[in-house]
Amino acid sequence: MGKCTGLDRKLSNAGGNAMLKGRRREVAWHLSQGASYAVVAKLLYLSPETVRGYAREIYERAGVSSRREYLNFFHADTLASNPTLRGLSQREAQVANCLAAGMTRSQTGTHLGLSSETVKSYTRSIFNKLGVSSRDDLYLLTHSS
Repeated sequence: MGKCTGLDRKLSNAGGNAMLKGRRREVAWHLSQGASYAVVAKLLYLSPETVRGYAREIYERAGVSSRREYLNFFHADTLASNPTLRGLSQREAQVANCLAAGMTRSQTGTHLGLSSETVKSYTRSIFNKLGVSSRDDLYLLTHSS
C-alpha cells in the first residue's frame, strides 16, 4: 500500500517501533487523513470498538494522546489537487481540505484566518456543490479511489 509510506516514515521519525502491519496500518492511514472512527469502521468492515482500540495503540506509537494531536501530527498537506474539489473556489477548497482532514469549524477558522461563521457559510456552499451532508461524507468523497 503505497499511501502508507509517508505514514511509516512519520511514525519511524516519531520513535515508533516496527512498521504497522495489516489492519492497524490501514486504520492509522485513514485516521491520519481525518476520517472519524465510524468512517474507518465502515470502510474497513471493523467494529467502532476495534477501531478505537487500534487508535489507542497507534496514538501511543506516534507519541500523541488524542485524535486531534494525531491529526496535527499527520495533517494532510493538500487535497486541493483532488479532482473532486475542482468545482470549488480556491478558498472553498482550502476549507474543504481542513474539514476533510478532521478539523472543526473553529480550528478551520483559526487555521485559515476566518471567523467560525464564515467557515460555516463556506461549509454549506461546499456541501451543496459536492452533494454531501457531513464531514464524514466529504472525507469519503475526497478519499475514494
